[in-house]
Amino acid sequence: MYTYKRGIVCQKVVFCTLLANIILVLLKGLAGCQAGSDALMADAFHSGGDVLASLAILLCFRVASRPPDRCHHFGHGKVEFLATALVSLLLLYIAYELVMTTMGKIRGMEIISVPGSLALWVSLLCLLLKEAMYRFTVYFGRKMGSPALIADAWHHRSDAIFLGGVFIGTGAARAGYPLMDPLVGQGIAVLIGIMAVRLARQALQGLLDSAPDANRISDVASIIEKVGGVKEIHRLRGRYSGSVIFMEAKVGVAAELSVLEGHAIARDIKEAIQEKIPEIADITVHINPVKQHNINVPAGDNATLYRS
Repeated sequence: MYTYKRGIVCQKVVFCTLLANIILVLLKGLAGCQAGSDALMADAFHSGGDVLASLAILLCFRVASRPPDRCHHFGHGKVEFLATALVSLLLLYIAYELVMTTMGKIRGMEIISVPGSLALWVSLLCLLLKEAMYRFTVYFGRKMGSPALIADAWHHRSDAIFLGGVFIGTGAARAGYPLMDPLVGQGIAVLIGIMAVRLARQALQGLLDSAPDANRISDVASIIEKVGGVKEIHRLRGRYSGSVIFMEAKVGVAAELSVLEGHAIARDIKEAIQEKIPEIADITVHINPVKQHNINVPAGDNATLYRS
């Protein structure tokens, strides 16, 4: 239920930014034609690509929010990391295209035209709109714990940075410094490339079953320790699948308890954790007698051995 409701919220956010991108395509295209701005016309085509990217991310959220089925027992959450990888590749392409375009202008291979004043003010308006889209998307991305939504937010931020370059370059060109436009573009390309690499790294970590951070593991341990009948926590480990977490716990209880009593403790642990941390989709609890101390503990900061 958590995954489904969260997926609905994320889809609504992407749909809102999709409509905003369509408005930007029309606004930039009309203003670029009127003002004779090649940069604004190029950015209008770029915003057209943003519309297609938003549609792809929207589709990813629809798939990721599906419940587990016969072929995918742990759900479809990893599709979100594929969406993050898609955004990172798109940003890399934008950075490459910007480098090639600006290098051509710097080398004198292209004639640098001076655009009209309309391009200056439209680029500023679009910059403010893109920054608002970033803040709107990143807010819900962090609230929902969605890596794909946060990646899409940084895509909006990269567009805002690009538009900032258009604004500076257009203003400098009108002030008599046309070479500033491609020089600013080079710096923007580097910033966009850095964003792309960071998002690609995040996507790779998610696809490789990255573990929850130490604070989240500690929170789960604190909940388990408060459950009646728990004597020790022998092992805790987990992995992300999209924005949800699957965990495993080995818990020590009194050796004289019956199987039924041990099962009741395991059930209480699961209910307590999922009530307080809804992003944990499932936790498998293994019951050990407290006299069993020789437990193999995996290496790593997040695979922590807890003993009472």
